[in-house]
Amino acid sequence: MFSQEELFAKALLIEAPWFVSELKFDQNQGRLDIWIDFERGSLFYYEDASLGVKGEFKAYDTRQKTWRHLNFFQYECYLHAWVPRIELPDGKIRLVQTPWEGLSTGFTLLMEAMLMEFMKMMPVHQIGKLYGISDHKLWKMLKQYNHLARAEEDYSQVKVIGIDETAV
Repeated sequence: MFSQEELFAKALLIEAPWFVSELKFDQNQGRLDIWIDFERGSLFYYEDASLGVKGEFKAYDTRQKTWRHLNFFQYECYLHAWVPRIELPDGKIRLVQTPWEGLSTGFTLLMEAMLMEFMKMMPVHQIGKLYGISDHKLWKMLKQYNHLARAEEDYSQVKVIGIDETAV
């Protein structure tokens, strides 16, 4: 039999060195908060091609971060964690990326995936109203993913493009 924390860790695909340390469910506020921690002394992978750094590092210190996750039934769900910062060989301090965070500040990768799917079918304003998220934040997320997708496209074979007057 799993404890509540172990059950949520499995559902969230949280793996060592991370673990769910605490749960708080507030039915009146319509909110589930999940705290994630890591085992002390753990090593964290970090890579930065621009600095030529790649490897595993111990935590130097931590910063608290919060992400909006997929709703738990009809309740808003938030993940909270003390995220390790590591010290690079050149003395620079960098925050590691957690396995669950997305590109946008404040959303998990799964939440972003769901919002992006909705944006294919619904106006951004409606999604924002549905989830209590500002239009600005949703447009910023869409722009980040659009930029990422365009960077991976190969336009070398394009010879001609067409634009009609309504596109202007």
